[in-house]
Amino acid sequence: MALRLYMDHDSLDRRVVDALRAAGVDVVTSDEAGNQRLSDHAQLEFSTNAGRALYSANCRDSRGFTPNGRRPAGSTAESSCGQTSG
Repeated sequence: MALRLYMDHDSLDRRVVDALRAAGVDVVTSDEAGNQRLSDHAQLEFSTNAGRALYSANCRDSRGFTPNGRRPAGSTAESSCGQTSG
């Protein structure tokens, strides 16, 4: 199964997006999806509905959140958060 990422507005770095795409990762950004103003929980809900792992720098806000009782497609946090999860 190929990695499918959704990068929220807190973690957008064009260089990272370009490098991931060059490596063959399927990436959609919150800007591309028109979701720049969604809350952190709404970002996770969107990524779950799209079957994409959420890549975010906002690790404190999304830890333990399960959209509508469903398991998220996955999540990861930037190294500045001090940990990653998946």
